[in-house]
Amino acid sequence: MIAVIVVVVIAIGGVGTYFVMQQNRNDDKGNSEVQQDSADASVFSPASTLGRDFKATIEAEGQDAITSFSYDVDSNSVYYRILTGDKTIESIITPDAFFSLIDDAWIKYPATQAQIGGFNPDDYQYKDEQLRDYKSNVKYVGKRSCSEGKCDVWTADTPTSKSTFYVSTRDNYIIKVETEVDEKTTTINYEYKEVEVAAPAGATELPDFRSSL
Repeated sequence: MIAVIVVVVIAIGGVGTYFVMQQNRNDDKGNSEVQQDSADASVFSPASTLGRDFKATIEAEGQDAITSFSYDVDSNSVYYRILTGDKTIESIITPDAFFSLIDDAWIKYPATQAQIGGFNPDDYQYKDEQLRDYKSNVKYVGKRSCSEGKCDVWTADTPTSKSTFYVSTRDNYIIKVETEVDEKTTTINYEYKEVEVAAPAGATELPDFRSSL
């Protein structure tokens, strides 16, 4: 999976919000020196992120925004928050609507505009078929310390990017992915835990202007 850039422009009642979000940051602070292991000691077979609740944090080199989001697999809904400078953007995406928190009030977009946020949780999922595609060109680096204690680390090069995967030695989950494109690195950190995301109660629903066109 290469770095993904998501641009969201939200305009409600003259209020405009803009953010740029990339997948992954260049932040390897706290990692120990790489310990070389034999290649046959580890096989690149991380578990797919599909079908799992998780929280994730995204930071991109050269960008001020820090994005965190929670994915609820049961409701197929996402809550995400973008911190950029002194501004905070909070939104929720459900299968049939898009909600944005503006001036401490939740605004609900019509179902026909549910994807107005431009945020697709699938962009941050690693499916089995995608992981299989990496097997042909991954290189095992060794072990590094990570948020799960120890992670096996692989690098994968493509003509346009270089990705580094940190995979937990405990449960084979992807813990971190760093992707470098045009000398800029983006990092996504995963934390697998139970998540509940639901449509906010009392949201003000905007009229569907498209239906009158």
